[in-house]
Amino acid sequence: MVLALTIVGGESAFEVIDRRAMWKWLSALKQPDGGFQMSLGGEVDVRGAYCAAVIITLLNLPLDLSPDSPAWTSDKPNLFTGLADYVGRCQTFEGGISGKPDAEAHGAYAFCALACLAILDAPYRIFPSMQGSSGPVPDLNSNSDLEPIYQGLYDREGLIRYILSCGQDHSARGGMRDKPGPSSDAYHTCYVLSGLSSAQHNARLAASDDATMTASTHWDVSPLVNDIQVFDEDDRINPIDPVYAIPQSRREDVMAFFTAKQGF
Repeated sequence: MVLALTIVGGESAFEVIDRRAMWKWLSALKQPDGGFQMSLGGEVDVRGAYCAAVIITLLNLPLDLSPDSPAWTSDKPNLFTGLADYVGRCQTFEGGISGKPDAEAHGAYAFCALACLAILDAPYRIFPSMQGSSGPVPDLNSNSDLEPIYQGLYDREGLIRYILSCGQDHSARGGMRDKPGPSSDAYHTCYVLSGLSSAQHNARLAASDDATMTASTHWDVSPLVNDIQVFDEDDRINPIDPVYAIPQSRREDVMAFFTAKQGF
């Protein structure tokens, strides 16, 4: 809902969001191990970690925990306490990232984990070898100087071929799906198109606060043209913010709006 309202844009859409209620809800989801439940009584995994980090930073929520949070102690931890460590415990022996500690690695969880870490700290610090020149979090191939290091994350050409050949629902229903057979839905349409946009574009971190993701964090995104192009130019879609998976201008707008709001 928060990202949908952000895409709609404008003060009237932003004001729909009850920040205090959102803060209370996230406090209730925060767990003593640093992670977040996906819903009250639900699973604790990196999806919850990523979604919580997105909501907290987009809405500029206070980090203090509500005293009735299951994670609250006399040490007064906050919403981000232990979150990076929780994400780190999700890395598996083969190098990938799972939804929760001691589970199987999955590509979507790798995105959630890396994007969460980029939000928690200055994005370029995730990859110290970048030394500030940086590249996108979910798309580590974007910086040509770093491609030999990160090319194993995914194959651009292979991903584009799979999406265009297998990810489209060619029925009258339209939309995108994760694999041939299932029907399309809004969830998979969003993330399949996000993956397609990532594979079709280069992104470099042009400006960033030293502490975390803010309204001033800006990515320079440009069409990828120096690799083998396996799609018609008419099939190139718009670029997105590589961490929040929405148009960058919308992310900057909502952050600027809520930065002016301190407390409740």
